[in-house]
Amino acid sequence: MLQHVDPVRRPTESCSVTIPSSAVDQAVFFLRSHAVTLSATDGVNASSPVVVGRALEAQLSVPVHSLRVTTHHPEHFFVIFTQPTHQVNAVRRGSMRVDGAVFNIAS
Repeated sequence: MLQHVDPVRRPTESCSVTIPSSAVDQAVFFLRSHAVTLSATDGVNASSPVVVGRALEAQLSVPVHSLRVTTHHPEHFFVIFTQPTHQVNAVRRGSMRVDGAVFNIAS
C-alpha cells in the first residue's frame, strides 16, 4: 500500500475523461465568448481585481458594471464580460498596462 503514497512511484502524467453534455457545451460557449485571462508579461503581479477593472473601464470603455474581475491561477486575472463585444475588443487589443505592468489578454 505504501508504494502508491511514495511520490517517487507516482506517475508523472495523468489523464481524465469527461462525458460531454449540453450543460458543458453551453458553459464552454459562454466562456469562449465572454471571458479573458490576463497574465503579467514579467510574471510579477502586484495589482488587484479592482484596479484591473478600473483599467479595463478606462482603456476599453467598458462600464464597470459590465465586467467581473477575479484573481486566477496560473494566469493572474480572469475577466467575465456581460457583452461578447467587450470580450472581442479586449482580445483584439492583445495587452494592456495596469499600474505600470503590462498584461497580455487571451481568450
